[in-house]
Amino acid sequence: MSDDYAQIVQDLYASEINARLEWFYDGGFSVSIGDMLMGWKATNNFRTLAEAVDWLRAEAIKRYPASAFAKKYRQ
Repeated sequence: MSDDYAQIVQDLYASEINARLEWFYDGGFSVSIGDMLMGWKATNNFRTLAEAVDWLRAEAIKRYPASAFAKKYRQ
């Protein structure tokens, strides 16, 4: 994993944005933003880790625009 993708995941965590990233052999990567307690805001599936992390970044910016994460990664 590129350092950039590791940093994105770490920054999501640091900004207290809940997310889930999981995979199953030959099934791709499943990602969700939100949590089980308050509900999943969005979910998606991707063939690559890069696509999955890029999606998490974009969703966090869209759904939490006032967060430190969005301020850092908004383009």
